[in-house]
Amino acid sequence: MTNSIGRLRFYILAFILGVCWYAALLIPPGTRGFLVFKDWHNFQLSQPELLVIMCLTSVTVAILFRRLVVKAKHWWARLLLAVFVPLCGTILFTWGVIIFALLTGKPVAPEGARTIELVMFMGIYAFYGLLFAVYAGYVVVPMGYLSQFVMQRYGDANAGARRGEAT
Repeated sequence: MTNSIGRLRFYILAFILGVCWYAALLIPPGTRGFLVFKDWHNFQLSQPELLVIMCLTSVTVAILFRRLVVKAKHWWARLLLAVFVPLCGTILFTWGVIIFALLTGKPVAPEGARTIELVMFMGIYAFYGLLFAVYAGYVVVPMGYLSQFVMQRYGDANAGARRGEAT
């Protein structure tokens, strides 16, 4: 029972970090434009919708990379994760935006686009997301390191609590 409560808290923390990521990514002009979707697309998603997608992406990334993050002990492993994990999160976020838009009936691609064109669009959109993430590396890498540090500290504290150690 304690293990499942610890994991739930871990994922709640990941959700909260999603809010922090959203706020941090509004700083650089490139990622701000990517998040508020100005002038280069036909998406019509609201800021709250994008915030929820960002938070769900953060939880998904926490689920996928929890063990790697908690077990990373060397500085080079932490740096690698600070770069790699946010880039994976970028791809998941862009796909989440497209899937959400499709599920809610919002325009994703030009009218009449075939399924293969939508799949290609997902790849192109993810590529643009990665370009914006690299462009905003001065925010993405420190935020990735900070997020990983918080998750690692919390994961280590949970592991100690499960073993009966004082935290």
